[in-house]
Parts: sequence; C-alpha cells; structure tokens
Amino acid sequence: FADYILIEQGAKIDAQGTASSPIIMTSEKKEAGAWGGLHICGKAHTNAEGGTGKSEIGDAAYGGSADNDNSGTLKYIRLENTGYALDSEHEANGISFYGVGNGTTVEYVQAYNGSDDGFEFFGGSVDVKHMVVTNCSDDSFDWTEGWNGTATNLVAYQEAEETLGYDCDCLIEADNNENNYAATPIAHPVLKNLILVGNNSAAGNRGIRLRRGTQVE
Repeated sequence: FADYILIEQGAKIDAQGTASSPIIMTSEKKEAGAWGGLHICGKAHTNAEGGTGKSEIGDAAYGGSADNDNSGTLKYIRLENTGYALDSEHEANGISFYGVGNGTTVEYVQAYNGSDDGFEFFGGSVDVKHMVVTNCSDDSFDWTEGWNGTATNLVAYQEAEETLGYDCDCLIEADNNENNYAATPIAHPVLKNLILVGNNSAAGNRGIRLRRGTQVE
C-alpha cells in the first residue's frame, strides 16, 4: 500500500515553504502514481446525500455547516508523482479538498506528474490562489459536491503524449453532483485568471468539461 497524508476534521496542516525553497512532497519511485498525495477533510458544506461524506483514501469523515472552517495553511508546495489507485473507484489526487472551509489558506501549490487529478474539490468553500498543474494524466482541476470557493491564477499544462509517455484528460472537469444534478448548495466557483494548455489529445479529450448541473463564473 502506498503512503499518503490525511488531515482529518478538526486537525490543521501547517506547511509553509518559500518561493526559493518550496516544500517538495515526492516519492523515491519517480513515476506517476507512486504515492497517495494529500487529503484534507474539513467541516464545510458538501451537497452529498446527508450533507457528509467519507474520503476516497483514508475513509475519513468530511462535511458540515462551518464554511469558515480552518484546516491550516499550504504555501509554496510541489506534490510530485501522486495518483496511487487503491482500485478503479478510489484514486489519489495531488490534493483532495473534502469539505474544506474558507478559513484555510492555499497559495502557490503545484501538482506535478500525477496519475489522477491535480486538484479536486469535494464541496467546501475554500479559496485558492496561484495553483499549477503539470502533466497530470486525469483532469488538471476537478470539482464536485457543491464547491463554491474562488480560485485565482490557475495554470494547467499538458505535455504531448509522445514525449510524456501517457495521455492526459481534461484541463477542467467539473460537476455539481453526479447522483443528483440539482443538489444544493450548487457548485458555483469563481475562477479568475486562467492559463490552460492542452496536449491536443489523440483520444479527443475535452479541454473544459462542465456537466451534471455545475455553475461557474
């Protein structure tokens, strides 16, 4: 079983690097999917049935009504080679934000060469800034379950399959709730300043895929 980092409800992570000396979360095995990434579970909303859920990795509870919940601080972090898959339904992103509240600080974070999504939001209200996704084979940015934070300065880049060695899926794939398209609160993030560079996938993968009731500005 691969290693992963799990921040449960009520706990906080304090991971603060600098521009010249970032925190690098990586693996000895230098290939996509080598480890299980970072999972943060907060007490902010999710529109999953019953208003709570369990994380895909770690089976930890998330959700609630505290949209100002604080799960800590992430600054100047690069996560490499994430994306470990327990099975086809349980895969690890670079960072999975589960019901994370807007009291949490997330700035200057990169997901690099992962085999699942770069960053995925399962509900919550967390605001993020300066996020970069490079060569993640599934979606670069993904949200579901009613995420309604603000994301400022996003970059996603996909190298060509011929040189990277694997294909990549969407630059953004997002929904409101796959089981109930009208579930509330409705996913409605605000995205500001995006650079999204796809790899012209031979499989015809979409650049931006918005579905299942999501809203976005």
